[in-house]
Amino acid sequence: MANTWLHVAGDASGVAFDGSAPTQYNYPFTGLLNLNHCGSGNNNAVEVRDRVGFQASNQFVRVTQYSCCLGASTATRVDDDVAGDSLTVCATGTFSQTCNDCFASGSLINMRFTTGVGGGHGDTVTITAHSMTLADTCCGCKSLLVSHGTDVVQGRGTACCPLEGYTTIAGGLGDTVEGISNEVDVEYIIRHASTFSDMRVYVSGNTIDSCPCKTNWRFQDDSGLTCLSLSVCACTTGEFEDTTNTACVASGSTINYRLRTFNSGMSNDEIAITTASIYQDGVGHNVVASRADPAVVCIPNLNSTRYYTLEGQIAEGTGNAVICDSEICQPIAWQATNLFVRVTAISGAKGNTIALAQNGTVSCLSTGVFCATGTHEDTTSTICLAACDCLAWYHNNCSAGGSQTINISYIGLELQQPASDTSFISAAIVPHPGPGAFTAPTMLPF
Repeated sequence: MANTWLHVAGDASGVAFDGSAPTQYNYPFTGLLNLNHCGSGNNNAVEVRDRVGFQASNQFVRVTQYSCCLGASTATRVDDDVAGDSLTVCATGTFSQTCNDCFASGSLINMRFTTGVGGGHGDTVTITAHSMTLADTCCGCKSLLVSHGTDVVQGRGTACCPLEGYTTIAGGLGDTVEGISNEVDVEYIIRHASTFSDMRVYVSGNTIDSCPCKTNWRFQDDSGLTCLSLSVCACTTGEFEDTTNTACVASGSTINYRLRTFNSGMSNDEIAITTASIYQDGVGHNVVASRADPAVVCIPNLNSTRYYTLEGQIAEGTGNAVICDSEICQPIAWQATNLFVRVTAISGAKGNTIALAQNGTVSCLSTGVFCATGTHEDTTSTICLAACDCLAWYHNNCSAGGSQTINISYIGLELQQPASDTSFISAAIVPHPGPGAFTAPTMLPF
């Protein structure tokens, strides 16, 4: 039986354009949906490699702003061609369809948003969520974990003293991991034994002269480095993939990526990684997560509530005050369990509750009230999700004392299908420019 898993690209993102010609914006199935980062220049930077032969279906888009008179559409993109699952967007609201796209193993895949012709300068479309399901019709038990951001950029280190940084296995790669040594901030705790394989990264820029040592990207758990490892030669860019090795990870383990760089060249040399992906076998997890040094969420008033998109990246700032701006309509009946939240800093008022909101109601899958940094979980509650339920993350500052700021690097849960395999989905908080501030991915000097 094929397992079907939910993938959501989420963020409160907009794009301004002049309408004189169709404009294409590419982004991955899961992760950063900020259209201001997703121009048509480098499609390779957002692609992932299908290693099982997925069937994509149940496309859903939420549009919160549509100030233009021209048409737009979303679609799946396979090996530089638009597949058949195209969805027309023509107003605010939600748009969905159930038709299927089948990908061949080895295909390069991503999502695409295309504007029409006939608008004016400053026309804007804001999309807060774009989701669909991917089914493993071949092996039946593999799921794809995608991590995407503006760039992971890291400086050079030296031949005798390499520079090490850490980032998450999915979701928000962030802008830089240089010098981040607090690995715990990017660790996610998995609750089912899993086998990981087919790790891949796309290097969009690289000026590091790392001879004789190579830049190394590695998947690791709490027992240390695994055999899933990628080596990047001096000054090379493009796709790097390990299709040979696997890593078996026990239930309760923490997982993340490590990036190690060496150099014998200039002090401002650097490497930029835009997209990372890995496959999980046996439990079917979908993971989206932020980098260390997460963004700050501001909860301005006592008993103030904010809502976040269920999966993908959450915009830095206050989140959405209106739940419908963050909700997705999930297409399949699942069970939700094992809520996971990691908090890295709190200031001001400290009574917080994070929970899954189901059809506008706060569910019993909840952290309860917490006042400290660290990991906050609900490993006992299970709720049933029906097809077409509307889902979002609920966050309330419920203590006396006024406003607060809080750094959250993960909000996640696990989905369980009738086949008893599970998938966890999580939101991530990663800073990005606001609408209209389009900047192409760049390498940052260190």
